[in-house]
Amino acid sequence: MRLYGPNVATVGRADWQRQRKILGAPFHEGTMGSVWAETLTQARDMLRNWEAYGMKGVPGMGRDMRTLSLDVLATIGFQRSYKFKPYDKTVSEDPEAQDYRDALGLVLDNALTLMALPSIIFSFPFLPRKMRLLGLATERFRRYMLDMLETESKLISKGETGTSTLMTSFARALHDGRKTVDIAVGHNAPHSIGLNIGEVLGNIFAINFAGHDTTANTLAFAMLMLAACPDVQNWLSEEIQANIEESSGVSWEYEKLFPRLKRCQAVMVSDIAHNLYCHQLT
Repeated sequence: MRLYGPNVATVGRADWQRQRKILGAPFHEGTMGSVWAETLTQARDMLRNWEAYGMKGVPGMGRDMRTLSLDVLATIGFQRSYKFKPYDKTVSEDPEAQDYRDALGLVLDNALTLMALPSIIFSFPFLPRKMRLLGLATERFRRYMLDMLETESKLISKGETGTSTLMTSFARALHDGRKTVDIAVGHNAPHSIGLNIGEVLGNIFAINFAGHDTTANTLAFAMLMLAACPDVQNWLSEEIQANIEESSGVSWEYEKLFPRLKRCQAVMVSDIAHNLYCHQLT
């Protein structure tokens, strides 16, 4: 998990408390409306693509769920908005043509390989092309993170609020960390209240890896469960239709609709509990 630097998943208790406090700040109820709206947009695009397959069926439901969760995370956390791209749409093999989502998607899909092997291996010319492309995507994603961090840092240094994303919080933490640098040793002192550059990059990766993968798997298993249980589909549909008809003018507003979807929430909670149980068994 130290692919890009130390993070909450790899550090000791004292550093964990400092990093956890910084990471937790952007995750609050105030952001849920934006998450809801972006998820609806991505889900509608995904469904339009699924409908086009017709009786052939969806070729990569699980992968599409990974794309959906990645797109939402990119928009909410890093202000990188993308139109949904289905599984069977190829990603450019030219690293310079890959956008933030393409590079991050390739890194996340091969995260275990990247964690297991030293980074220098991916630069060896005798490696298969796919392995070398993975190494290039890893470096490209690093450049994207640094570019976004620099943009936010410039805004903060000018006294501006920034983009109010997760990257804004990281830029502020980096700014606070620099204020507490121990000049004698040349790095963040143990009492630092912020983050250094390695910790920022490490935690961006950790959030993407953990948040993206768990959400995608939960959604994929929920879809499989609904496909296998038409009675549960009907049970959910009944609740959704009733609440939309009841509040037609503001039918999809997070604050109005989400609290009413008790059955939907119950299904997701049971799905998460089932996944955790299966994980414990394995």
